[in-house]
Amino acid sequence: MSPTLTLLACLTWMAGSLSPEVIHVEGIPPHRVQLSVSVLDEAGRPVTGLTADDFVVTEDGRRQTVVDFGRESARQDRPLSVVFLVDRSGSIGRQMSKWRQACVALATGLRPIDEVRLATFAGDLTVVQDFTSDPNMIASAAAQFGMGSGGTDIYRSVAESLHDLRDRPGRKAIFLLTDGLDSLRPDAWSTSMNVYLNGLVMQAVAFQTTIVTILPGPSSEPTLPVQDMAVRTGGWWLYSTDDLPALAGRLGTRLLESYYIAYDSLSESEVWHGRKVEVAMARADRSQLQVRTVAGVFGKTPLLDSLKGDITGDDEEERVRAAMALATLPEPRAAGFLIKALKDDSPRVRQAAAASLQTLGPRLDDPKWRMKVLEALEAFQERESRGSR
Repeated sequence: MSPTLTLLACLTWMAGSLSPEVIHVEGIPPHRVQLSVSVLDEAGRPVTGLTADDFVVTEDGRRQTVVDFGRESARQDRPLSVVFLVDRSGSIGRQMSKWRQACVALATGLRPIDEVRLATFAGDLTVVQDFTSDPNMIASAAAQFGMGSGGTDIYRSVAESLHDLRDRPGRKAIFLLTDGLDSLRPDAWSTSMNVYLNGLVMQAVAFQTTIVTILPGPSSEPTLPVQDMAVRTGGWWLYSTDDLPALAGRLGTRLLESYYIAYDSLSESEVWHGRKVEVAMARADRSQLQVRTVAGVFGKTPLLDSLKGDITGDDEEERVRAAMALATLPEPRAAGFLIKALKDDSPRVRQAAAASLQTLGPRLDDPKWRMKVLEALEAFQERESRGSR
């Protein structure tokens, strides 16, 4: 099985867990596995005062020895970076005043080492305030939120936010406030059934980013990809209440009041092999507590390198999926792989690569690469036109 398919399988069984925030595998051997574990009481409040002896950690059914433990809020080496991503499309503009207050409420509950970025989107993403820990700057920026017009491109905004979070240290989270109705992908109902959206989930997991989706209320759609995306990245989705600022504050507290647990895995399996992880309370009388963490871990192989292997492999279907997934990685290397794929023997792969380059090209920072993409697409269209005659 290819690296990407193994990761997809791993994410599939991760999807059934409402869990949490960060998972990271370092070093070979051993693999240092870092987990954030939320423990909530029956009312949904964080449970504090627990020690390492209160937890039992297993990997693939084998008990693990905890080598590092603490409250996330006490870890100065694990700053939290949060992107507050606010939908400003006309369909939910009436929520804007509450969402301004929610941004401020979230920021005031974080530590001095934590930083928040405020961004809005409709058709395009606009960074209203870049990463800062200054509550006054956040409040001033939130006051600038306004309604937008045109289509709603939720997932491109998520992709751009993931790209900017990628290299930041510590834990990362996206608070996505939206109605979940993406005008460019109206028929998508699951991230796992859409290659582009599945690529975003893969990025979020690879970059240790939790997505928390807040919806204004139930939708006419039975399920929304933004709900699925939150669960698969180890986050939550929920409906906003009349007191949205208080809700945002509680979610920020939940992230900080999680526990940090690390162990050294002795697994000798392939780095992309998914390994099931479970964290439970050691004492039976605490079984009523909700313990939430990621359902599995996998090795830290760069996503781009994995997709590079897939797009040059023998399996046509795999090459198509890789070409579509590369659209989520705004890097020159990704563009280079896609340009080569424009000459693939398979028409399906060529078309997928062309579609991805049309999405990726404008997002590249380097103007020379944007020009390369444009020239490659023009040459591709000319070749395809000659071939169809």
